[in-house]
Amino acid sequence: MQKVNPPPALPLLTIAVPATPSTASADDDAPASPSSTTSKSSPTNSECSDVPVVSRSPKPAKGFLETPSLLPPVHEYSAHLDSLTSRSIPAQLAHTHPYARLVSKKDGSKRRKIWNHALEKSIFTSQEISSMGAPRRRTIYIASLEAHVDQLHAQLLDLGLYPVPFERLEIYRGLNSKTAKSMVAGLHHDSSHIKMKLLELERANRGLDDLLTQNASVPDSGPIRRHSVDMPVSYSHRK
Repeated sequence: MQKVNPPPALPLLTIAVPATPSTASADDDAPASPSSTTSKSSPTNSECSDVPVVSRSPKPAKGFLETPSLLPPVHEYSAHLDSLTSRSIPAQLAHTHPYARLVSKKDGSKRRKIWNHALEKSIFTSQEISSMGAPRRRTIYIASLEAHVDQLHAQLLDLGLYPVPFERLEIYRGLNSKTAKSMVAGLHHDSSHIKMKLLELERANRGLDDLLTQNASVPDSGPIRRHSVDMPVSYSHRK
């Protein structure tokens, strides 16, 4: 697919509207902080000395103080706590680094398919994808895709397969544009895999041809002399 640049779009008419001034400042609407109020109304040390201290904590019930505790005494756990602190914690039980969990989370996350951007990468270079904005690339992509579809229609017309009957197009009525794009990208993905297989077969055939030509260029060395594996009689062990 070749990249086709669409015609430049007309500039849009923009009208500047003056901003209305705000009626009240943000400082007037904001409530006063509690630190400022306490600093203004805080009494001095001489005033605090005459004020009696009144506790506002609720009094516990009389039955609560008289009821014995259900927990066992603390001294029973002293030996157990000393044994736990004296033990050495092995290195295997240490907590792993928190960033190590990112690998496991990434496997279960939703990922975009690779072949969704195959057509885009066949049109633009990596520098254009990183430097050009997405709206501009989308416009060029649509224009290039329309030109590619026109070329396919011309090829089908030369082969006698175009125009396509309306009965065969009935199943695609009401098809979503995203679904159609995914179908085209899937066909492009399959064709790229088939092309890779063909290239691998061609490379294997070239390797076999080179091997055959090398074997054909080696001259014939004549008949091979075969040696016997039988031991001589003089070297055989006799009892």
